[in-house]
Amino acid sequence: NAPDHIKRIIANTYMSINPIYPSDLSKGYYNGELDIVKLDQSEIVQKEYGSDTTFIGVKNAIIPRAFKSVTGPIYLQRGYSRAMYAIELAGLLPALKRQGQNYMFFVESDVSVRLDSSLVYDEARNRFSAFMLSPGSYQEFPMTQSDLRNLLMNHIGLDQPKGIARKEFIPNMAGNYLIVDNVSGEVRGTDFTTKGYGGSQIVQEIPKPISNDADNGTTYEINNWFSFSSTDLYTRISSNYPRFHNIMKAAGLVLEKEYRYSFMSQSEIYTVFVPSDQALEGFDTSGMTQDDLKRFVMMHFVPGHIIFTDGKKAAGYYGTSRISESSSQYSSTYTQIRIRPGIDVIEFIDKNGDVFAAVNESARTNVIVSRNIGAGTETIKNILSYGVVHELDKVLIFNELDTK
Repeated sequence: NAPDHIKRIIANTYMSINPIYPSDLSKGYYNGELDIVKLDQSEIVQKEYGSDTTFIGVKNAIIPRAFKSVTGPIYLQRGYSRAMYAIELAGLLPALKRQGQNYMFFVESDVSVRLDSSLVYDEARNRFSAFMLSPGSYQEFPMTQSDLRNLLMNHIGLDQPKGIARKEFIPNMAGNYLIVDNVSGEVRGTDFTTKGYGGSQIVQEIPKPISNDADNGTTYEINNWFSFSSTDLYTRISSNYPRFHNIMKAAGLVLEKEYRYSFMSQSEIYTVFVPSDQALEGFDTSGMTQDDLKRFVMMHFVPGHIIFTDGKKAAGYYGTSRISESSSQYSSTYTQIRIRPGIDVIEFIDKNGDVFAAVNESARTNVIVSRNIGAGTETIKNILSYGVVHELDKVLIFNELDTK
C-alpha cells in the first residue's frame, strides 16, 4: 500500500542511468534517482552480465537519499503525506536531499493541515488548494506548482542557529529569512505567524523536531505555516521615520510618484541605519546645501550587505552610499565607515577607536524589508527580502566617525 512515490524511489535507487564500470563503484555513479552511489568491492556478492544490462548483487541495502535526508521522516511516516505529495508536485526533492547541507525544514502534519485547511490535497485530480476559513463560510484558492514551491522553499532554512544571540536570522531557499528567537524558542518568517491560510489570529510557533538523524539537517513539525511581509523600504521609512524621509526629500533623493529613492538599485541589498525622529530633533539642517544633505543621508545606507544583530558579520569598514569628496566627474568613490557587529548589538566606531553609537537588538531593529516579485495573483505570494532597517538613537556624523 506504499504510495507510488515511495515505490519509484526504491526501484530507481537500485538502477543506474548509465553502464557501470569497475572504477565507477568506488568513485560513485548516478542511480535512477540521480543520487551518487559508491560501493566497496567487498559489498558485491554476485555479478551477472547480459546483452543490455548488468546485475550486481550486494550484501546490504542501498538507502535512498530521500530517506536519509531531511525528507526522510516525511516520506517514511504516514503522518506527513500531504507534505510529501507537495514536495513531489513542486519538484523540490532533488534540492532537499542534497548532500553537504545543514537545512532546517519545517512542515505541517496531515492533522494540522486538515484542521486549518491550508494545504488540501485532491488525490483524484492530483492538485492542492488552500482554504480561507471564516465564520460560516470559506473560500478556496487553487495552488499551482509555483505556489507549492514558494510555500515549501520559505520553510527551508539554509543553516542552523548557533544559539548565542537572542535572535538569529537564517536565510531560506526562497530568498527570505527565518527569525529564530533563542530565548522563547519561537521561529517565524518576516511577518507574524497567523492561524490558517490568510488568518488574522496571531500565534506563536515553537517547532518540534521530528528527526535528528538526517545527514543534511533537521526536520521540524509546526502547527501553522510561517508568514512573510512584503513591506518595502520606501514604505517602511516614509511611514515610520517622517523626519528622515523629509530630509531625503530636501536632498532630492525621493521619487514620490515611483515610491522609491533615486540612488537605490532594485538589484542591490541594503542595511539602513535610520535615525529616529527624536534623534533628529536637535539636528540642524538649515545651513546645509543639497549636496551636504545627500552626503548626510547616504552615509546611513550600506549597500551590498545585510547586517543583523546576531554577530554573524565580521567587524571592519563597510562601504556606504555616500559619495566621498575624493570623487571626480569621471569616477565615484564611496565613504566607508567602521562597523563592529556583535552579539545583540551593532557598534559604530569613532576616530579614537571608541563606540560612537550602538544599535541594540530590539523591536525597532532587524526590521526586514521585502518586495513582491510575483504577478500579484498567486495564492502564495512570491516575496523577496532585500534589506534590513535598524533604528538609531543618534545621527551618524562623518567628521566624528572612523572612515576610509
